[in-house]
Amino acid sequence: MGAKDEPIRACATQEARRLMGEGCGLCESPSLRLTKFLRVGGTVKAEEVRAVVDCHAKHAKVPPELPEPKGAIRVWARLKSRLLVNLAGGILENANIALDPHFGVPYLPGSAVKGIARHAAWCEWVGADKDAAVAKEIAAVFGFPTGDGNKGGLDERLKGLKQSECAGCVAFLPAYPKDKATLEVDVTTCHHKDYYAKKPDKPKATDNESPNPQFFPAVAAGTVFRFTLVPLRGCTPAQLARAKGWLVRALAINGAGAKTAAGYGWFEDVTKTEEEAYLRTQADRERRKQLEELKAWIAAFAPPEADAAIPAAIQEVEAKKAEASSHKADPVLVRRFDDALNALKKRLPQESPLDRLRKRWAKENQIERDAKDFLKKSPETQALMVTLFLEPGSLARQVYARIRNGIKGFDGPTQQAIVAAVKARNGGKA
Repeated sequence: MGAKDEPIRACATQEARRLMGEGCGLCESPSLRLTKFLRVGGTVKAEEVRAVVDCHAKHAKVPPELPEPKGAIRVWARLKSRLLVNLAGGILENANIALDPHFGVPYLPGSAVKGIARHAAWCEWVGADKDAAVAKEIAAVFGFPTGDGNKGGLDERLKGLKQSECAGCVAFLPAYPKDKATLEVDVTTCHHKDYYAKKPDKPKATDNESPNPQFFPAVAAGTVFRFTLVPLRGCTPAQLARAKGWLVRALAINGAGAKTAAGYGWFEDVTKTEEEAYLRTQADRERRKQLEELKAWIAAFAPPEADAAIPAAIQEVEAKKAEASSHKADPVLVRRFDDALNALKKRLPQESPLDRLRKRWAKENQIERDAKDFLKKSPETQALMVTLFLEPGSLARQVYARIRNGIKGFDGPTQQAIVAAVKARNGGKA
């Protein structure tokens, strides 16, 4: 750039400073802040790391819950120590961290998850005196070649595999924290920089050198991560279980990320308790989803225009109401279904008193009980009873025939009243 370009460079610098601002400024993406708006050189490394941590605290979001592939299983693990992921992959030397570009949260890439699980499997193979059966299980789960190409290594022992046996049958998805997680500023300090740099005037490590602190971001201990394993074509339940076992062992024994030998990246398996909580949450989320769909359904419900379609509409609304009740719907929603049912039932042909009595008299013992109370009934009810006693082929007519001839338990006045009422209606014929 020449002298004429100096105003452009000055404007670019001012714009970058404006975007960075204090801490996060106008840049609301932690990953963008880490990869694009860093200042390099000088003594600003600690400031830049703190700026990224502050940006994450303000603007990182928990990734949305996405549908999992069919047959997927989960492993839940809690960090027992801080976690460093992709430490050496950024602009600042040994001060990077893997942040999701969309949500800003730290995560473990699927390739890293697969790598630590495969290492645990390799350790088992070595511990089993390089057993051939274990080697084939590793190739089936992770694919071939396995990455161990040393002489006498795993790949050499697996020579001669068929092409169909070379593709891994388990996919390892990226691992995300259960919640947003917390980033912290960590530091490692070299006390003998000149000595390690092998400067001629420092043949020995002495205590008169200036310490050289190096800052870097780390995921706080206590964060719970979810690891998802997906069975691919041809994967058996046993192979999926083996993959899960290797991953759990890797997290607990070998650790994940950088500086595991210094105590970073160690996990404990909390699958049992976290999976139970996850399933409860999923069930509650599904319940709320179903209730929202039912609310939308009843809000859009319109009664059919044709009266002939009313019975079917009543059945549909009753089924939806039962579904809402099974999901523990609030009383307001239940009342909306009741209102719709009442409006539909008002359009049904009204049942006459005679129809209601005919329905009531579906059994002989009920007819007999009502007949014994004939004298206590209102004149209108007595008239309805006589109508059914005279109805040809009806069950009531059969019961009346027995009453007329005398049924045990009937008193004389009641029997005589019934017969007289029938004669009066039937032209004097009993």
